[in-house]
Amino acid sequence: MLRAEIRTAGVTYAELALDLALAVRDAVRDDQDQVATTIARLRENTRSGDFAYYSDIAAFMAGLAPAPPSGTQWVDSEPAARQRWRTLVTVGQHHLNGTQ
Repeated sequence: MLRAEIRTAGVTYAELALDLALAVRDAVRDDQDQVATTIARLRENTRSGDFAYYSDIAAFMAGLAPAPPSGTQWVDSEPAARQRWRTLVTVGQHHLNGTQ
């Protein structure tokens, strides 16, 4: 329902942000099928090039290599960006599992 309302309102960015949030949730839950679905949707919705790095970020969070990568020039390096996003997920997994 939320996705339909976003599309009706024409707020494309909000749908991309929703998908990125879903990618975080699914990566923390280690739901690889859902992550793959979300990455595919992000790629489809960023074909124009705007926000194309979102699919890279979703892949990084899931511990996957972006295929194909967006071509984004990361501020420090792709490995550093990959590690930061993956750390976000592993911290979430520890919290979900009640471990430190």
